[in-house]
Formats: sequence, structure tokens, C-alpha cells
Amino acid sequence: MKMVITLLIFAGSFFFTLQPVYADSAGDPPQAHAGVLDLSKWDFNRDGNVKLRGEWEFYWHQLLTPADFSGRTEAMDKQFVLVPGIWGRYEYRGEPISNHGFATYRLRIRLDESDADNVKALYIKNVATSYRLWANGALIASNGVVGTSEAEMVPKNYAKVVSFVPNASEVELVIQVANFVQRKGGLWEPILFGSEKMIHAEREKTVASTVFLVGCLAVTGIYHLVLFLLQRKDKSVFLFAVLCLGFIFRVLVVEDVLLAAMFPQLSWETILIMEYLPIYLGVPLLVRYIQMQYPDEMNRKFPPVSLAVGILFSLLVFLTPAKFYTHAMVLYEAISLATFLYILAVTMRAALRRKAGGLANMVAIAFLFIATLSATLYYNHILPLGDSLSIGVFAYLFAQSHLLSVKFVRSNAQVEKLSKELQELNASLEAKVRERTIALEEMNCSLQQANQEISRMEESRKRLMSNISHELGTPLDVIQGYLKAMLDGVIAPHDRKYITLMYDKRVYLDRIIEDLFELSRLESSQLAFHYQTVPVLPFIRQLYEKHELEMKRSGFRFMLELPEEPVRDGQGVCVQPVANIDPVRIEQVMTNLLVNAQKFTPVNGSITIRAVFATEGFVQIEVSDTGRGIAADELPYVFERFYKGSSSRQSKAAGVGLGLSIAKEIIRRHGGEIGAESTLGAGSTFYFTLPVQFVEDRSAGEVRENERGIGSGR
Repeated sequence: MKMVITLLIFAGSFFFTLQPVYADSAGDPPQAHAGVLDLSKWDFNRDGNVKLRGEWEFYWHQLLTPADFSGRTEAMDKQFVLVPGIWGRYEYRGEPISNHGFATYRLRIRLDESDADNVKALYIKNVATSYRLWANGALIASNGVVGTSEAEMVPKNYAKVVSFVPNASEVELVIQVANFVQRKGGLWEPILFGSEKMIHAEREKTVASTVFLVGCLAVTGIYHLVLFLLQRKDKSVFLFAVLCLGFIFRVLVVEDVLLAAMFPQLSWETILIMEYLPIYLGVPLLVRYIQMQYPDEMNRKFPPVSLAVGILFSLLVFLTPAKFYTHAMVLYEAISLATFLYILAVTMRAALRRKAGGLANMVAIAFLFIATLSATLYYNHILPLGDSLSIGVFAYLFAQSHLLSVKFVRSNAQVEKLSKELQELNASLEAKVRERTIALEEMNCSLQQANQEISRMEESRKRLMSNISHELGTPLDVIQGYLKAMLDGVIAPHDRKYITLMYDKRVYLDRIIEDLFELSRLESSQLAFHYQTVPVLPFIRQLYEKHELEMKRSGFRFMLELPEEPVRDGQGVCVQPVANIDPVRIEQVMTNLLVNAQKFTPVNGSITIRAVFATEGFVQIEVSDTGRGIAADELPYVFERFYKGSSSRQSKAAGVGLGLSIAKEIIRRHGGEIGAESTLGAGSTFYFTLPVQFVEDRSAGEVRENERGIGSGR
């Protein structure tokens, strides 16, 4: 059964690694032909973003601008090449070209007339190694300095999102690219094109996953490092912590190269070193870690050899230029794959011998091998599998964290077993003392002889207890505190201030991820809503009463304005406005609006909840305050995620900036609208609408019963 489960996990990991291939083939997205990409039939809102693949115009050793294409272009030395691709795969005049040089790409994108005035965006990830980009004649992006020689160019490469308005049904993209510093040159990864909102959503998803991965690696690494400092006997814990913390650098410099975006002053060479060193040194550390787990299964000479190879390649990074040691990476990739195969064989041998964690280690190494193979094929442009190395390393480290936890639990079980045996031994010893005392009394021995025997037995017991306490006391205390720290998630600090700061940052990160996750599920309609038919006015009154005491204690004048009850229709019949809502989610919206009003309203200010039936079939619920208000140029953005306004509106209670975005999605799911009105210095009014129906109000008693029943659905 364990072998079947292992094979299923192995197959699942292989499918996960190949997922980018299936994703690219799904839907048959359009590709460029002869330098033209026809998207006139493409609906960006329905079909999503487009990777700019296919045949681009290509001008080798020419740095052209949009002005150069405005006249006659017949004389230009033009050819068509497949993008994405590296220059080393292209030919110029029948001869292969070098990855070192400069060139100009050009692509024309045909859009539907209705898209001409809509804001579009480009998500540019990897261009080797400097570029300038024009859209319809306007320079919209650049990275580094493009030049015709190594002395003229300045390398720079990190992901960018640029927005522009086409103002025409055809978009002309012209991009100059130069590379003299590394083994790959050109547009080797596709540019993503689509609506501004969807492009930014794609970027935010990538950033969120990177931040989550870095946070997990940092917390895991620091946690195990502190464990090692408390208990220095197990060096494998230290190696595991170093692997976690060291790989953080590579995560930050691949994908979107977030480290370069956060610290623009870092040079391209520094970023590249941070990408290569974790690979060169991480593999030998992993080999040593596996050997410490299974010394009998691994050849003892293999770890020193692996370390020597890793150090040699690391020295190349510091002693040679990038255009040399980036080529050396191909050789090290082959060595790494061979190393992983050997480690896989070691873990398989450990699993067959039923060593502790052998089967789990074998599955984890298999997953890591697949991820490494996928990344190798991707970066060498053999198969478009994508870079899944970060995911593979994270999965492996997660598995190792689990195995270390199991090891600690087993140690605790062993301690408990020894404690139990100690108690049994103590009880047995005391019983023997009692038996000997009774025997001495029955034998009518002299009191002196009895006392001497009892004293001798008691002294023996004390010495035994003292010896056992001395030998087991220290490890028991260490393990007890060690396990308590693991169970509580807190390591007893030497300086609580820094641990508190780190904990606060972790809580804040958890909050961002939790809010982003909830917002993502709301936007994708994956969050379940539990709708009930609820009387509107009693429900609003109930929400007011829930917040009334807290508001007044905080020093606000809190008021409620509702239409006069009972409500009557045109024939004078008493009717009750009801809405089909999820009461918990609508209460969440109201709470967000009230908290927002509290932030920007001074003490003794007024906050008012109001309900009006301004539009037929809808009730409009308003939260008004007498705060500082919002500037007219900021008002359209208050419901955007992470928007916090200008410094003048940032108050004592700055938040994550997702509450109003979540409220907007909740109201959208209810078929209503949300908005805000404000005058700077005169307060603000946030409102939302809900569809309502008017039903006959048969009795006041029934209404009261409905009021009591609103909370029961929660």
C-alpha cells in the first residue's frame, strides 16, 4: 500500500510539473504570423490575457526606432523569427547567430475597434539583458541601457508591468534588445498582453505566491536555527535551517526578480550571483544532509566530492565574468541531475531497509528531481515546462520539516517511556523496602539490625534516585522546554523585543494573505453564500444596535435614520421590504464601512446609518460621517485593493487596504452597487444598494418574530 501511494504521489508531481504545457495548449490562443498578431476577434474579458508568441519581425545588428518604420521599409534587412526564443537558435543569412549582440523586434497587433480606447498592459518578465520598448511610437518601458557593444550596454533585468492606451485598432510594438554579458540573448520568455486589470491581477498573483513562499521559508529556517542553538547535538537541524534561509535569495531573484524591484541600486551582476550561488552550494549541503540521515546507505566519499565541485563552481562566479560562468551552469545542471539520481537511489535503499523516514524522503527527492529536470529543460529551451524548482524545493523542505517533527515526537515518546520505567522502578524499590521491613519484623530481629538494614536500603534507594535524576534531569528539562516551544510556536527568547517585532510582522503577513485569499475567492465566485429572505429595516436596526454602545463609548454621535414604519403601498396596505441576502456577509460590509468612518472622523463627530428607497426595487443603505472627507481625485480609487489614500487621510488606524475591496465584491455578489460621495473637509458618505421586494405585512407579531430569527441563520 505504501508503494502504491508513493507511485501515485510521483505521478501527481509529474503531472503538476507538466501543467504549464497543458495550460499553453488549452484554448489554442492566437499566434503571430509574418509579424502580425490578429486579436480582432479576441475578447480579453472573456478569453483572458494573450502571450505574444509567433513570428516577429527581426532586424539583427540594427537598433531601429518607430520612426524608422514610418517610411519605406523594403530596404531593411528584415526576417521573421519565432518568439520566445534565444538568438543562438536563429540564423542570419543562412548562418547561426551569436547570443551576444543587439537587435530590434517588431510586432503589429490588430485589435477590435471597441478596444482602441481601452487601457491595455504588457507584463514583461525576462528580456536578456537590456531593452527599450515603444508602443505606437511612444517609449513606454526600458531596462538597463541598450548598446552596440559590451562597453556601451548596461545589463538590467526584472519584471515590469506597463500600461498604455492604444488609441487605434492596431498596436505597433518595437523593442530594442542588447546582450553581451550572459549565455542567453533575446526575448526568451513571452510577453503577456491584455487588459490592465487582468495583467495586474496576474502580477499580484505571482507576487503573492512569492511572498508566501519567502515567508514560509523564513519562518521555517529561523525556527529550526533557534532549535539548533538550544540543542546543538543534531547538526542536521542546522543544515536544514541553512537550506531554508539560503534558498530565499533564489526565490527573490527569479520569476519577477522582486529583490531588484525592491532595491534598484543592486547591480545586475549582484542579482545573478544571488541566483547562482544557492544552486552551487545548496546541492552539496543537501548531499551532506541526506548522508547525516542515512550514513550506511551513502558512500562516505561522495559528500566531500560534491562539496568540492560546488565550491569550484562558486569560485567561477566570483572570479570570471557572467558570460563565462553562465555557460558553466549547463554543466552543473547535468551534475546536479546525476547527483539527484544518486540521492534518489540512496533514499530508495533506505526505504527498502525500512529506515526512519525512508519512504517519505524517497518521494520528496523524486519530486525535487522532477522539478529540477523541469527547470533544466525550461532554461535550456528544450521544453516549455516552466520554472518549478522553487515549488519542488519548497515541497521537499516541507517534507523534511515534517520528518524532523516526527523525530522530535519520537524522542518525546522515548523520554516518556524512560520516565514510566523510572516510576515503576521506584515503586518496585519501595515495595521491596516494605517487604524487607515486614520480614525483619516477622523474624523478630533486633531493632538495631532492622534499622541498619532499612537505612542501608533507603540509602541505596536515594543513591539510585540521585544517579537517575542526575543522568536524566538535564535532557528531560531540555526536551520538555524544546517540545513546549514547538507546541506553542514560541522559542524562549534572549531579547523579547525582536521576537515580538518578528511576531507582529508575521501576524500582519498572515492578515494580508488571509484577506487576499478571501478577496480572490470572492472575485472568482468560489466563496459560498448562505442567502436568507430578511426584513430589511429590522435587520438594519439590529446592526445599529450591535454597534451603538461601542460607538458612543468611543465618543461618536451615532444615529439611525429609517423610513417611518409601517411602510404602505399605493393602496394603503402595510408592506414589509425584504431582501434575499447573506446576513453575515452584509454585516461584514456594514462593519467595514463603520470602521472606515471611525478612522477618519474626529471624536465628538457624527456617524449616521441611513436607509432610503431612492430607486424602485432597491434599498440604499448609507454610512455618513463628519470626518475630513476625501479629495475628488482620490474618490474613484477608494475601493481598489491596497489603496489607502494620501498621507493626509492616513490616520491612527492604518489598515491593510483590502476591506473596501472585499465589501465591493460582497455587494456585487448580491446584485447591488457600492460607492462613495465626499467633500474634502465636510465628511463622506459610503453607500450600497440591495435588491428588495415588498410583501404584505400580515401582523406585527410576525415581524417581531422575523427580527428575532435574523441572527439564527448565523
